[in-house]
Amino acid sequence: MKLARWAALIALSGLAPALSATAIDLKLGSRSFDEERWPEVGVAIAVGPDERWVRPAFGAAVAFDFVYGGTVLEASAGLAGDFPHRERLALSWGLGAAFLDYDYGPNRGTAEAIYGELGLRWVRADGLDFGVNLRYLDGSDVRLRTVDSDDPGFRESISTTVVSFVVRW
Repeated sequence: MKLARWAALIALSGLAPALSATAIDLKLGSRSFDEERWPEVGVAIAVGPDERWVRPAFGAAVAFDFVYGGTVLEASAGLAGDFPHRERLALSWGLGAAFLDYDYGPNRGTAEAIYGELGLRWVRADGLDFGVNLRYLDGSDVRLRTVDSDDPGFRESISTTVVSFVVRW
């Protein structure tokens, strides 16, 4: 079932440019878990014209722990939109569901979360915008287990905050 979700989200993300995606965001930022911060890179695609306040949105991101070795993969689907622009500033929002895949060395786990986000960008005439984005994810704790043993594993909170620098074209 997990593989089917990932495949569906990847397929939809691949179709988004063909469906006249007008907002493609490259996000470089930091994902915070309790007291830990991991660097993260991601992409988000909102489908449809900018004039719409509500558009379907798809995204993918990966966060890395370079100290202990680990990754968190995130695939998301939801709704996004922009409030009317004020001069050169634009405020954006997003709500949806995220599917997370955790890999901490020998420990693995999956989880589902809901997310909400707000962003502020400087709109440039040449179509390349710059800004910041704040995303909060929340859901049930994930149980991380060693794959090849009867280890009961441990619980990890999936409540995270992601602050990103955004380039939109």
